[in-house]
Amino acid sequence: MKQLILKTVKSAIAISIAVSLAGCGGSSAPSKEETKTSISKMDTSAKLAEIKKVANQGPYKANFKSFTQYQIPDWYQDAKFGIFIHWGAYSVPAHNGEWYPRKMYLQNEEEYTYHKNKFGD
Repeated sequence: MKQLILKTVKSAIAISIAVSLAGCGGSSAPSKEETKTSISKMDTSAKLAEIKKVANQGPYKANFKSFTQYQIPDWYQDAKFGIFIHWGAYSVPAHNGEWYPRKMYLQNEEEYTYHKNKFGD
């Protein structure tokens, strides 16, 4: 399983590098226009198919039925401390993090202006 994850990560990194370097003919970095053009021309379907093939070798598939075989690990059940990243109401506007609900009411904050412009009074 560890090798499968490493192979998937390596493929993702390879795609990132390919996208970053696409259109780089010289030693200078491409302009934004050159990058947009090269990315649109680049055929990523082969790399995406490879990633999907590797991902599908794992124990889970893209359906709920495959998750019925999952068992919570003992180390998780016995854990005394944990850090969770969670979704909250601040995720809806997706702007400046979890203090958004408070700062959108403070007129001197950037979130107030953003909220008023985006959603109105």
